[in-house]
Amino acid sequence: MSKTRKIEKKGFIVIQHAILTEISDKECEKVISESHKDEDISLYFEHIKIRPVPDHISHKNMDEINWREAAAIQESLVEDQLKPLLKKFPDYEVIYFGASPIPLAVHLGYLMEDWRRVNIFLRHHKESEDQRWYQNLDSEKVPALPLVVNGIPNDAYDINDDVVVKVQVSYAINDDEIKKSITSDVAKTISLNLEKLQLDLNSIQKCHEITDRFEDALKAVGDNLPNTDTIHLIATIPVGLAFLFGRKIRSNVSSPVQTYQYNKNADFPYNPVLAINQSYVGFTPLTKKEIKKAKSIRKSFQKGSWQNLQSMIRSNKEQAERNPEDNWLDLVLGKNTSKGDMGTQYWKNLQKLDETALAEKEFTLKENIDGYEYDDKEETWGIGNRMIHDLNKRLTDTNEVERAIRVVLIHEGLHYYQHNLSHITVEGIGRFPKIVEDADYQADIYAILYEYAYTKLYAPTDIDKNNLGRFFAKTLDIALAALWSFNDPGVTMKEIQVRRLNRFLIWYWQCVALSDSRVKTIEDVIGILATKPVIEIKGLSLRTEGERVECQLERYVESNLEIGIFINNRIFRSGNTGYLRLPDLIKGFRERDHQLVKDLIEGFYRGVMNQR
Repeated sequence: MSKTRKIEKKGFIVIQHAILTEISDKECEKVISESHKDEDISLYFEHIKIRPVPDHISHKNMDEINWREAAAIQESLVEDQLKPLLKKFPDYEVIYFGASPIPLAVHLGYLMEDWRRVNIFLRHHKESEDQRWYQNLDSEKVPALPLVVNGIPNDAYDINDDVVVKVQVSYAINDDEIKKSITSDVAKTISLNLEKLQLDLNSIQKCHEITDRFEDALKAVGDNLPNTDTIHLIATIPVGLAFLFGRKIRSNVSSPVQTYQYNKNADFPYNPVLAINQSYVGFTPLTKKEIKKAKSIRKSFQKGSWQNLQSMIRSNKEQAERNPEDNWLDLVLGKNTSKGDMGTQYWKNLQKLDETALAEKEFTLKENIDGYEYDDKEETWGIGNRMIHDLNKRLTDTNEVERAIRVVLIHEGLHYYQHNLSHITVEGIGRFPKIVEDADYQADIYAILYEYAYTKLYAPTDIDKNNLGRFFAKTLDIALAALWSFNDPGVTMKEIQVRRLNRFLIWYWQCVALSDSRVKTIEDVIGILATKPVIEIKGLSLRTEGERVECQLERYVESNLEIGIFINNRIFRSGNTGYLRLPDLIKGFRERDHQLVKDLIEGFYRGVMNQR
């Protein structure tokens, strides 16, 4: 009697990084099965598809990728789906199939680091049906070519400049395009070049050899150039190799590795997209002390400012019912106050405060809110811990934090009905920066004037009746702190949405104008606020990411920088001058330095005023 033969089982977790083309379960299982055809085993598969971009993205329109959003989705997929799968099947082999832009392949590899060995299959460049994916090619047709390595530092240097790591495997890299694209100071260039470029490497063993040299380069930079700010990775490599590169970038050792997407027709051919070694999901968690402070401010706001605001809204409504011909400006400033240039339909036809989405609503104590939120079903407004914390960090005085929250909520309350900017209609609005700029300016003026009315009622000693410009300038200082809180805190800002940059420029200009000692009366204030200054910076590189149009704050030619303003029917322009160094202004935005930006805009303001 013969014994029953036991069939060995082998399992696989198959990662299908299908961004630029579909990768089916069937084709992955087929190529894995073929690689084990000589083994007497049963194969089991668990598939995970990682596609962090919309379905319409392909090789032809990669400029539409929202890279940050895609990276955040990859992080979430790894955390919520891949990690549990690895835990559930600890003995399964992990295999990667990639059809992805290089930056996202590097990023995914980085997210996995060295948890478990990952095997890769390379995609054949010609995509022949009989060999679409491979691990080894016919050595006679595709020889194993030597790798030439140059520039790895062997001696220690105390410098803070950047390093370029250039890896040429599939296509040649133009050094002039690198120099044109990377405007920061570069101390060292490390090159890893295949002796003869190949679209298809002959084996995954060659991939591991190149990956090991890449790891050597990162280690040498860490050991000998420890103060390196950024490592710029410029690579023409297969997707699977890019994934392996990412696994060698250590979160606790490596300097940030900046990846690029190439566009030969762009002014700066190498476009920085993802900085590896940086989270794209969230912020550093708040401490217990910071959460406690945010809770305290929220509760104080609910009991004080919100109740006062609702009381003012009811009073506003009663006054409007007694005098139905009055507009919102009459209610805020008084019927007999001259409205000057605000006497136009553009301003007068805005809703009264009791007609906005703030009227007869509650303020919630919910904490898990991203920024601010209006819940239409619950009819509640709320502010999250992070936003309160960021405001408190900039303003420190709780009364000023509450003023900033009031300004934000009144602004958004007008947006909701008057401007038709709800959570439903706001999707994609960033593609209309000039429209949003006008709507924001209206809502900002509206909020600032209602804050003036609020302060007259509940904190009259904060207003110097003989110098109203001072109150409004201070309120704008506080509003600017709120505006900064919508941008990621704590790290250098490499890019900013065009509409946000313009909004900052507008309000810094108006803040400086209101600080002018000649601004005394409410009529003086209205004269400044009634007309939106048109102010722009020229010379910054623009790019579109998803629905956002971004200014890149590190990519410019200094001689091309210029700032201009259209005000009082005249155009004023300025390049670098004694009172305005434009690279310093860009630095102020990069580093979120409120005072530096304000001081430089004041220099521009004085220069313009002297020419009038």
